[in-house]
Amino acid sequence: MLVKELAGGEICGDIIDVKAHDFPGFPVELRYDYVTGLIGKDIPHDIIRDIVKSLEMEITAEDNEKMQLVVPTYRVDVRRPCDVVEDILRVYGYNNIELTNEVHSSLSNKTDVDWRDDMQETVSNQLTSVGYHEIMNNSLTVGAYYEGLETYPWRSGKHRTQHQPQEPQPAPV
Repeated sequence: MLVKELAGGEICGDIIDVKAHDFPGFPVELRYDYVTGLIGKDIPHDIIRDIVKSLEMEITAEDNEKMQLVVPTYRVDVRRPCDVVEDILRVYGYNNIELTNEVHSSLSNKTDVDWRDDMQETVSNQLTSVGYHEIMNNSLTVGAYYEGLETYPWRSGKHRTQHQPQEPQPAPV
C-alpha cells in the first residue's frame, strides 16, 4: 500500500502472509518465594495472578509454590523470572513497598586481578580518546594446541567450544 500511495505502484494480487506458523511465547517459571525475596514484601498470590494476567502473560500451571507462565513474543525484554518480578512490581506500585530501618550491604576488596582489569580499562580509554579503535572478539583455533598446557584456563571450565562439522574442532583462545 505504501508503494502504491507514494510511488504510484499497482497492487497485483491479494496480500499473502508467508509466516509458516505462530511463534510460541517464552516459558518462565515464577516461584512465589522468589517474588517475595526479590521485592522484600509478601504480595498475595491472587494479586500476583491478576497482575500477570493483566500483562497478557498466560498461566499454564499453578500451585501454592509457583506458576508456569508463557510470556508473549512481543515482550522481548521479559525472559527471566526477575524480569517478570520487575513488571509485577511496576504494576503493583513501588510506593506500596514499605521501607525498613535496616540497611544491608556487602563489602569486597580488590584483588590483583581487579587492579589489572582497572589498568587495562584505563589504557583502553586513553588510547580510544586519542583516536585509536578497539575491537574485541573471540579467537577460534584448534583445541589440541592447548591440551598439554598447565597454565591455560582450559581446565577451569570457563571456555566455550563451537561445534563444527569438520575436524579438528575450533576452540577459543
